[in-house]
Amino acid sequence: MSKKHRIKIIQKIFGLSIALILITVLIRAYINRSVQGYMSINVQTKTVETDADFYFTSISSPSQLQDHTETIEDLRQHAEEIRTLMENPKLLEETEQSREDWEQICSLLDQELKAASAMKASLLSHAEKNRFHEEMAEFYASRDHECMKVVGDSEHGMTENIAYLKRYAMLTADRCDELLKA
Repeated sequence: MSKKHRIKIIQKIFGLSIALILITVLIRAYINRSVQGYMSINVQTKTVETDADFYFTSISSPSQLQDHTETIEDLRQHAEEIRTLMENPKLLEETEQSREDWEQICSLLDQELKAASAMKASLLSHAEKNRFHEEMAEFYASRDHECMKVVGDSEHGMTENIAYLKRYAMLTADRCDELLKA
């Protein structure tokens, strides 16, 4: 192999490395902006202890929900943005960075689920809220069970963690979609 040929290969590798670094930085910036957007949602909550489970019950006052359409549309838009993040090919890699990104996506989805649950609970009667809380408790239990099923016996460490997080994200996103459609 000639020296010129080796130099061209090194230049290509360097160029690809720079491109990957740039893409990673942009993805992280986008995720950070999404997190800040979710943190700025002014949803105040309270929890109720029932059978040692805590449920997300309501937005602090019904007056905060005067325009349900705008709030629901905002939540739907946030859910769609998170779904777009989940489809990023960079997340298919089994790296520490990928695991951290999946953890952040799961955190965003948990916030989205809490907001959607609060929205729905605030619109229900007392009896309907109790049924809704039971549904949510069942969802949390089945989600955890389903996530553990995707973790195979042969998978260990990061691969196991990423598989769990991916399933967790998919199930949580699907539940958010269900709540926002109703």
